[in-house]
Amino acid sequence: MLPAGQVTRLIRSGEVPSQKWMNFYTRVLSRFAVGKGLRLTVTAEITDQAGISQQKIDETKIALGSWG
Repeated sequence: MLPAGQVTRLIRSGEVPSQKWMNFYTRVLSRFAVGKGLRLTVTAEITDQAGISQQKIDETKIALGSWG
């Protein structure tokens, strides 16, 4: 049995503005990153009305490496 006020799972979702990514990591994720229970799922949506060049697409694939 868990002590009062403790849970075994915490899930939150929502947008984090790009200007706040480091703040989000520092203030939220870093305290859980040392354990094995943190799983982070990322969805990035990039919109450019002028179009996204093949070069940028290729560079993104390379940068993602094993992720993409």
